[in-house]
Amino acid sequence: MKSDGFFWFFRGFNYIFIKGEGGGVHWSNDLNSHITNESRALGFFLGQYLKQDKVKGLGFDGLYYKGVLTEKDRKIEIINRLLGIPIKMLDKDYPKEKDPKEVYEYLITHIYKGNQKIAKEYPLIVKVVEEGIEIFRKNNYEYTWISKKKRITGKGITAKLVGHININRFILTLEFEYKNGEFISKPILETPPNEYSFKHRFKDILIDGATVKITDRFDKVWYEYPIPPSSAKKA
Repeated sequence: MKSDGFFWFFRGFNYIFIKGEGGGVHWSNDLNSHITNESRALGFFLGQYLKQDKVKGLGFDGLYYKGVLTEKDRKIEIINRLLGIPIKMLDKDYPKEKDPKEVYEYLITHIYKGNQKIAKEYPLIVKVVEEGIEIFRKNNYEYTWISKKKRITGKGITAKLVGHININRFILTLEFEYKNGEFISKPILETPPNEYSFKHRFKDILIDGATVKITDRFDKVWYEYPIPPSSAKKA
């Protein structure tokens, strides 16, 4: 998929991407303005859901629902370890207003259309993808997950990076869980709900003495925070 090289795939079936015929230029002002926040957020959630189901052994790593002007003579094929599914998805049919829920439903409708083309050959994929979509809808297009967890030796504290996507924003929170049940949390990153904006910004939790350090995808420290004492110790 050389001409559409906007993202990277890792081994294991773990990503879904949908792009309209014109790329959705009406919907996003990010660096990748031709890719919508909604398509990225929906794809990211479904990718996380697919990881949980551990779908594997397919010969490809993800699904690419590719909007085209016409489906005539366009075939389903594996390109760069993605199963490309052409679907008619025209600029003129895009939602006229940027209502995130309306955009999600528009994208979901076209995913279902694409799924009809692969249901006979890949029934398990279709089943899991559509289960994930219904969970996403049920949760009002929101998703919360623990990206990283690390126990702080000798302190009875666990540090976590918790991600949350809703229809407007992605929020990354640094949480501290104490053995007495206490929680302390601090939001440390907020971006559009689009993994192109946030995914490279955090990778790991490092413990350096009394300080927690957060590294990015390039293993560089971009955030530091002193480990807070519990209120029990303060008392």
